[in-house]
Amino acid sequence: MEAIEIINILKIELADYKAKGLKSVDIDSLERYLEVLGADTGQSIEFQKLQYSRTLAHYDAQTKYNLEFFKSVIDSGRVVKH
Repeated sequence: MEAIEIINILKIELADYKAKGLKSVDIDSLERYLEVLGADTGQSIEFQKLQYSRTLAHYDAQTKYNLEFFKSVIDSGRVVKH
């Protein structure tokens, strides 16, 4: 998760509290919220890396499959019938 995403999440949460009529935020609550958000962020980066690797592996496998399929089509066209 990028820094701008974290800022936007925090802005949305604060806007929700403001809409509910709250005028201030408890510092302890904010610190706990930031801890949770920070933990999610660390996992999110790792998840994104895993997802990216998975996507690349899938693309690589699909490309190899398509290439082999194309080769088999070409080879079957080369077969000379007697």
